[in-house]
Amino acid sequence: MNKFKFGQKVKVLAKMVRYRNHENRKNSYGREFSVKAKYWVKREITKVNGIFLGYRTLYNGYVDEIIDEGLIFISESHFQVALVACSPNKNPVYVPLDSIEEIEILLLEAIVKI
Repeated sequence: MNKFKFGQKVKVLAKMVRYRNHENRKNSYGREFSVKAKYWVKREITKVNGIFLGYRTLYNGYVDEIIDEGLIFISESHFQVALVACSPNKNPVYVPLDSIEEIEILLLEAIVKI
């Protein structure tokens, strides 16, 4: 799980994008109702270098209205992703753990920079 460390340089191959839509579902009484579903979808991107910031947990689910409590989010599934900063001027992105690679720093490059 803890393959990457804070501040480590990584290469990003894909990112997670939130997808929203309306779905019809049946409640426990058999009554059909419309809900706002929210899912995370993997999008392929060109290879980008970034800095690893940490791990996060994302949830797929829907928003339901309960008469006594109001609007609540009901989670159907959850999964771990990495949070990576690809640019100092843009927000960090969520990256699937199978779409992130460690950047190998060659010893020769490190010596030349010193």
